[in-house]
This record gives sequence, C-alpha cells and structure tokens, in this order.
Amino acid sequence: MTGRGRGLCQVRSAQLSRNDSKGSFGSLDGVRTNFGPAKTADIVCVNLDLDEVTRAWYLHFKNYWNMLKKSPAVVNMLHQHFDECDNPFEQALRLCYNCLDFKDAKPKTLAHLIMEQFGDWKARTKRDVGYLLSIDIKISAFNVVRRQRSFILMKLVASIYEMVNDCDIFLECIYRMISEKQYKEASQCALLLGLQERFGIEEFLLPLLLQDKLLCVDEFLNESVKHRIDLVVFLDSLLGQAVAIRSILEALILRLQIPEVKWNKLHNKPWRKLIARFVKMYNISSEVTPNLNKKRNEGALQFLLHKRYIENGFGDESWKEMVREAVKDDESLQQELVGLVASYGDTAEALRWAHFYNIDRSYWPHMVRLYSDNPDEDRHQQQLQNANIIDESWDDGAKEPTKYHEFKLPLTSVHLVDNISSFECFIYSGLQDTSVVGLDCEWKPSFGVNSSELSLLQIATRHSVFLLDVIKIGNSFPHLWKKLNEVLFSNCDIMKLGVRGYLFELIL
Repeated sequence: MTGRGRGLCQVRSAQLSRNDSKGSFGSLDGVRTNFGPAKTADIVCVNLDLDEVTRAWYLHFKNYWNMLKKSPAVVNMLHQHFDECDNPFEQALRLCYNCLDFKDAKPKTLAHLIMEQFGDWKARTKRDVGYLLSIDIKISAFNVVRRQRSFILMKLVASIYEMVNDCDIFLECIYRMISEKQYKEASQCALLLGLQERFGIEEFLLPLLLQDKLLCVDEFLNESVKHRIDLVVFLDSLLGQAVAIRSILEALILRLQIPEVKWNKLHNKPWRKLIARFVKMYNISSEVTPNLNKKRNEGALQFLLHKRYIENGFGDESWKEMVREAVKDDESLQQELVGLVASYGDTAEALRWAHFYNIDRSYWPHMVRLYSDNPDEDRHQQQLQNANIIDESWDDGAKEPTKYHEFKLPLTSVHLVDNISSFECFIYSGLQDTSVVGLDCEWKPSFGVNSSELSLLQIATRHSVFLLDVIKIGNSFPHLWKKLNEVLFSNCDIMKLGVRGYLFELIL
C-alpha cells in the first residue's frame, strides 16, 4: 500500500497543534520546519497524515470498532493491516495519532487499542521488523505521544519502541518538559527511561515538592536511593539556617521560576513533618538529619520543663533520664537547658546541670553564678518563697487522698529478669499452670526521628510479677526469646490481657 509508513523526516507542527492541551507531556509549539537544525525536543520525522487508501481503510476499521469494540474481528483487521505496511512502526504511530480520542488515550480508547495491538502483533509476527525501528522514529514517537495526557499510553509506546535502549537521546526532550514547567511528566519520563541518575533534585523533585505534589515525588524516590538522601539532606539543611525557611526558598523559587507554589507549607512545622515523613518512609538514618534531631530535641526539652515545673508531673529520676535523652551531646542545648531551668527559678537544679555537662561559667545565667558563689543565701530566699506560698494557700480545704488499687502480693513475688539464669527460670517455671497473664510495657523515651525503644516488659500471673529488663537482656539470647514466644505469645491456652498487636512484632 503506497504511502503507508513512508517517513518524510519533516516536522508537522500545524497538525500537531490540534492536540495541544494543558497537562500533556510537553509542547511542540514553535518547532522547526526542516530536519537539519532541529533539536531532539522538537523533532517529528514521521508524516502523520493518512493517505487516501489508508484513510478509506481507517474509516472502515473505525466503523467496525464502533460496533464491536475490542473483538477478534477488530484485532484481526489491525494485525492484517500491520502485515501489509512498509514500516509498521510509523503506521501504528500514524493511526494512533489520528484517533479522535488520542489526546486522552485511556485503556479503553481506540488510540490505546491500536498501540496495544501493534505491540501484540510485533511480539507474534515472524516478519523481521527490528531494523525498521530507527532513532528518528523513536524520537518521533516520544514527541508525538507526550502531547496527550495518558501516561499509560506513554509507558506502552516506550516499551514497544524500545526507548530504554537509546535512553540518552531523550534527555533533551525531558529538559524541554522541565523548561515548560511539566515537572510531573518530566519525572515520570525520566523514571520510565531509566534516566534518574542524570538529574539532580532541582530539576523536578524540588518543584514538585514546593507544589505539594508528594505522590509524584514518592513515585520517583521509590526507584532512586541516591535522590532520597540528597533530598533529605537538602531539606534538613534549611532547618539549620538562621533565617526563615520561606525566605531561603523564595530565592530558589525565583531562580527556577516555579509556578503554583504552596506557600502555606513553607514554615518550620510542616517542613519538619515533611522531613520526618521521608525519614520514616525510607528508613533513613537519623545521622542524615542533624538539624531535625536538634529541633525535635529543643521541643522535647520545652515539653519536659513544662511537665516538671508547671504540671509537676515528673519525679527526679524520670526527669533526669529524659533530660539526658533529649539534650545528649548537643552543647548549645546543654547551655539552653541551664538557662531555661534557671528561668523557672530552680537555680540549684540549673547549677547541677551546669556542673553535670561541665559548661563554662561564662555561659551560666547571672542568677546561677550568684547561687554558685553564695548558695546559703539563695536557699534562704527559696525558703521564704515557699513559706509565702504556704501562707497564701492556708484557706485551701484538705485534699482527699488519692484512691488507687492496692498491690496485694508481697514484694517477694516481684522478680527482676535481667540475666540468662533468671530468664531461663522465668520461661521454664514461671509460667507453669498459668491460664491468664497481664502484660504492660515501659518505653525508653526517644525525642529524635527514631521510634521509641522497648525497655521493660512486665508480665504478671495470679501469683507473681516478672519484670523483664529488655535493654539489659538485649539480643544476647535469641533462643530464649524464641522460646518465650512459643511458651507465651503463641500459646492459645494462655489469655493475654493488656497486649497490643504490635507488641508481638517488637518482641520477635
């Protein structure tokens, strides 16, 4: 059949423009009219017009499609047509493009059926057609198909036209998409063609992030470990700056000319949540996010101070342990701790922390230095303040004693399990003739991006209570933990009270 599959190596911008629409894979506006100086991002080397013979066949075929949709008769008609083509790669593209539903070629459209059946025909035919698939045809197919909205069709065409084998030739096309602010399509095509490593985080990941299109970002990061780390490191670096995140990003947004930015997301709190989301989703080490850790620890310190001095909700040991966990080795937080504790009027505690962290005296608040030089005078002032507080509250009625359940077992029935011998004794004898146990957990506080760590497991029978020091026992005795699961957690004859589903995963 004359005219079917004859590559004219020319750009038909006027014809292509009829399918231009917002949200498509790119733009062919202003393409060149000759092949020589044309760039890859613009070029279409296939005549997309149907000749008279092909047009007559196509109208007949479309009538069959309207009546029968996807049926053996329609499929056979397509396959027979491809058998008779000079270049079926060109002809499939030509037929697909001339479908009225091309610009939104979903799986049940005629445009999708033509390309799908061409792929099926290509896989089954005994005819040698591989040599007909030239670089020019691949580029043409990419540039034509990216004009419609369905990425499903783009994936199908990329597979049939074996674009991954020559992926580098499409770099300019993707950069064209980026310049046209088609960030989603650019990221999808880079992923489709295996070109992730050829792009940094600025080309489309950051723009998509600033547009709050997280699903597109996730789709790309799922296939690129390097970009996960690079992106999280960049996001975390902004938390460490002295100026506001929004002020820093304004310069980036102006430089890259990013449209449709979600400005309400460019603040510390949503930014920290965003980083924590990526850290959790991709199990990224907390070492990658030092600034996020510091911000969280600062917040934790404020929380602990409020609980200690406003709500009176902490005993001394719990207070000390949690403060050490929050502050750790951060010198600026250590200094801040001393200042904040002193601001609540507890100069003695502030001085204790100053000595504990060996903080230079020049960083001590004035009141802490005075207390250090003359502690007896300050103690006298505190006694006067306490006396005034008591005097002011003389009219308060007597408080009723707090009611609570008494522990009826003697203290000798409470057993600490923190070594191999006590662990073995508990497993092999502590749970004998037991039908019901009560379970509870204590967690080591964690104020960074890591999840809390199980520290103490309490297991109570009707006659005894066993306190398993999980941190001390650790993973040193895996065979005993396995035995505990067999004897207790997987034992259907023992009812477990107070247990949650995730506890089994933590134990095992």
